[in-house]
Amino acid sequence: MTNETNPIHHDIPELSRLLGGEAVFLKICPLRRGADGGVRNPEDGKRPAHPYRNLTLADMTPEWLDSCARWEGAIGVKLGSVNASDACEHGLYALDVDVDAEVQAVEALNPWASDTYRQRGGRGAQWLFRGAGPWPGKTDRLYDSRKVDESGNFAGLGEFRSDGSISVLDGDYAGGGSYWRNGQAVTTIQFADLLLPPYVSAHRRSMIPLSAETKPGGIAGPAPVDEAHDPPLLIPAAAPIDYAELVREYVPHAMGRNHNALIFELALLLKLRLVQGVAIDLQQAFAAWWARAGKYCPLTRGQDFYWMELQHAMQCTRGGVLAQAWRASEGVTPPGAQRLMSPYLRRLAGLCFALQQARGGANFVLPYRTCAMVFAPFCPGCGRMDAFEWFRVLQFNGLVVKTLVGNVGKGNHGSGTANEWQYVGR
Repeated sequence: MTNETNPIHHDIPELSRLLGGEAVFLKICPLRRGADGGVRNPEDGKRPAHPYRNLTLADMTPEWLDSCARWEGAIGVKLGSVNASDACEHGLYALDVDVDAEVQAVEALNPWASDTYRQRGGRGAQWLFRGAGPWPGKTDRLYDSRKVDESGNFAGLGEFRSDGSISVLDGDYAGGGSYWRNGQAVTTIQFADLLLPPYVSAHRRSMIPLSAETKPGGIAGPAPVDEAHDPPLLIPAAAPIDYAELVREYVPHAMGRNHNALIFELALLLKLRLVQGVAIDLQQAFAAWWARAGKYCPLTRGQDFYWMELQHAMQCTRGGVLAQAWRASEGVTPPGAQRLMSPYLRRLAGLCFALQQARGGANFVLPYRTCAMVFAPFCPGCGRMDAFEWFRVLQFNGLVVKTLVGNVGKGNHGSGTANEWQYVGR
């Protein structure tokens, strides 16, 4: 088909300028309409028309970009670190909000949002930006924890889009009309600059049982949750992460074949920190581990083998029960915890409640040393005795009871059994 019969539909150079430089563009399936003019499949306007998982900047040849410009369907962009280059070292990310009423709340928390690329399809808004420094490498769906259905699920609110996701930029959407954009180029922000209202959760399901008064589909959750929504705990501004200290508990102290168990335990910790919003650099964490562990690893395996094992472990784990319980306790005030004044203790109460729910209501275990480790990013310097006192406060306020007293083992540090607890707050 000649260029005369296949005219320009998309201004790719202008889109590149607005996106801050080179970007991985892709073609979106054209919308197919029936005899009545209605769209046959609304998903066509969101799906790539070709394989795109392996597309990189190297594939953005003049021929490809020209074919994108002449594509009759919509044009999208692949998001994440794949857009980083020598010219622009920062990846491209997006915050998508599907609810019109929440757009103003997001912009009020993020002054940079008025200075970056913003677009709109049928509803809400989407902000695109370049991300400086470490950013999460996965897309997270976002939920409104104030709105709980009869199954205990939060209402959908939007997405934070990272590696592997796409955003449609230019063309028509299924609801009728074309994508609108504000004409501003993307700005560059740090991960810490991206803020969300306290009721926004990356966890789909409420961990609080629905009360008898809660109506299915209503905007209010159970009374204890509706009374107060704790904002996420903030990591205090401090010195850079001490990776040597971070990995210390997972370093072998004797010669072994591959130390897979330690590598996996380290991956669980790193995943937990990522869930907590800590900007972990995986390569630095491994370098700190290898600096201490290398002498205990067989020469026949070598550094590359263990680096592969850590990356594989990170891909295979969701962070274990602690990371999942931390997600579940985000923005949730469990029964009785509203009377606690400290946000750290309210979050600990939420974590205990989530751990118990994860066990189907059975007793949960959270050793003091582990508790201190979980809260370390938010309470620098906290230790086992601090966690011991935190649990005393929860007991005093009638939130937890000790159902089984653990015993201190003889010999090895950390041996023995941990206390078992039951959350009984009302």
